Amino acid sequence: MSLLYRIERHLKKSGVSATVFGTAAINDPALVRHLRNGRQPRPKTEARILAFIEAVERARGTLMPRAREDAATALLRALGARLEGCECAFRIDELASRGWASATFSGARHRIAFSLVGAGAAAAADAFMEGLEDALFALRGHILADIALIGEERDPGGERVQVRIEALTVEDD
Repeated sequence: MSLLYRIERHLKKSGVSATVFGTAAINDPALVRHLRNGRQPRPKTEARILAFIEAVERARGTLMPRAREDAATALLRALGARLEGCECAFRIDELASRGWASATFSGARHRIAFSLVGAGAAAAADAFMEGLEDALFALRGHILADIALIGEERDPGGERVQVRIEALTVEDD
């Protein structure tokens, strides 16, 4: 992310004028105008400006957190990892997520249907479902509180298996 972009975002978020920002950051009221006109600061000056922005945002409690995956994406990634090594195709048939909150937690409820298609689909589905409720899933930014198998459908030849699960995730602050 460019320095000018960070500054513009900070100005918009804080409501501070460009002149006040430049003066407070490095004692240069024309700083933002010069950057908008293409001036490139020295690395040491850029570091001072970035340190100033972070200090202000930290003091105000508005330091932007790192982007984190939504719970559904993190859960799909973890499900795919559990199927790693499967030689069949993994296809999402249905995905529904709904947010929820209690007095102390917030998260999402998920209903997922996926199909495994191809040679070895039945064996891969069996391996996936074995111990599912006790399995540990790494979800970046979320905790998997509960997961349950709610159904499965198998084609007679064993070349396609649809698995349906429900899961409950909690945001991990």
